[in-house]
Amino acid sequence: MKTAIIFCALFAVTFAAVRPVPFDLNYYFETVEYNPKVMTAPARRNTDRIIGGENDVKGEHPYQISLQRKNSSQPCLFHHICGGSIINQQHILTAAHCVDSGKVSDFRVVAGEYDLSRNENTEQIIPVIKLIIRSDWNLTTLNNDIAVVKLASKLTYNSYVAPIALASVTPPTNTASQVVGWGLTNYVRKTRPNILQVLDVKRTSDSDAAAITSKYNNFTQVAATTNIFCEGLCKNDSGGPLVFKQNNQYLQYGVASYVALPCGLYPADFYARVSSFKAWIEDNSRI
Repeated sequence: MKTAIIFCALFAVTFAAVRPVPFDLNYYFETVEYNPKVMTAPARRNTDRIIGGENDVKGEHPYQISLQRKNSSQPCLFHHICGGSIINQQHILTAAHCVDSGKVSDFRVVAGEYDLSRNENTEQIIPVIKLIIRSDWNLTTLNNDIAVVKLASKLTYNSYVAPIALASVTPPTNTASQVVGWGLTNYVRKTRPNILQVLDVKRTSDSDAAAITSKYNNFTQVAATTNIFCEGLCKNDSGGPLVFKQNNQYLQYGVASYVALPCGLYPADFYARVSSFKAWIEDNSRI
């Protein structure tokens, strides 16, 4: 733990004078693609998490899915690229930039996933038959980063596969929230986890978010933070849900969209604001 803290502190000093550069979480693909169910995961320290998170409790977030894409060099294999959330038995909510390139047949969804390195008999693997992307999605401004994925068949709900309700309004500043995902746990070493990671965050004010980047749009975006160095989202966390609890029920109010490089060292991460797109999501996810 001391080693991790020192590393983060030194890294923070190194980049203290660098203005954060927003980037979408999956736009820069690595040259070597990674299939966690086939290849051996890189070694990781016990301190490596979502960046700063911890192993999730299996079944605690049954709405979380792994959005996977065919390996370009081995088309029979798939690798995790993004997160997403179950909104009904045949539709997944994710980020537009996760699915705005490639063919529909390049993608599949794995629900009930927890450990990417092994099969646990809770997974439901379903091909994708339709990608519905906001027509006003803009890669330059990173605005309107929302998409709905339609599955070839219906999911079967159980303790590990279940939908999440969408928030009609964005909760107040400082609302206790959570994010989950299989994104990089260490940006420098490009370490990837096998087990789903969870991180406690809180909603950032619109004024603080706008002070971090001029790309922030307080109507279509929302931000969240831990206010701790070396914690936050990173590559392959895109599309995952930002949630809070109300009356003991999880509600989703954000979709992971972009961060400032390097991951975990700046005051907030950025999400598409679900309440601004709720009508569009519902119109495009009817069974």
